[in-house]
Amino acid sequence: MSQMHLRRFFLAGALRSLIYHAAQLAGANELRGYARKRRIPKLRFFTGRLTYLATPQMLLEFSASLKALPELHLIAEVFKTIATGDATELVSFGINAVQAAAQVLRLNNRPVRCRPAVWHMAEAQGLAILRLNGVTVDTGNDPNAPADALNHFAIWDQGRALMKSEDQFIRELACLHGVDEGRRHASVLDSAFDRDEQLAFDAITQLQPSSYF
Repeated sequence: MSQMHLRRFFLAGALRSLIYHAAQLAGANELRGYARKRRIPKLRFFTGRLTYLATPQMLLEFSASLKALPELHLIAEVFKTIATGDATELVSFGINAVQAAAQVLRLNNRPVRCRPAVWHMAEAQGLAILRLNGVTVDTGNDPNAPADALNHFAIWDQGRALMKSEDQFIRELACLHGVDEGRRHASVLDSAFDRDEQLAFDAITQLQPSSYF
């Protein structure tokens, strides 16, 4: 089965399930107790799959509907960001929300708009997450755009100097990155777990002997 057919197959299955649950959105915000706890996780599960499978127009339409439920407001904002290519409002939701969108946005290889009125810590960290994922970010001509150490690391500006940063976290990150290959954050995120990760899990869990020895 071709990649296109697989995408259509999974999309059709996810859409059927989501449409079934979306039909129950009306009045869902009035539910309490067990009925609410039963319905919300199902919607959250299927909407998460649609971040990769749905078209921008579909994401935009679902975003408007999902905002009726406070528990799904974050997912609704992720949908809107992916559909519109504008992360201005999303960055205030924190790094987990931005990462959820960035993983999809980087596949489009298009600039993403990010111009919040005020750059607080959450917005600055969100900007760094977009850059770490290899997303080209349009901050306009804002003179107050973040120029903190994390964003310098994200764009790999003055990498050698970051290795002597007073911030221990940034200093260690920069040293682990190295200077030989230029910026390589996206390739690191694309790579599989290091074999040492498996060795560490083996040492901790001891569920079975390490496959490396």
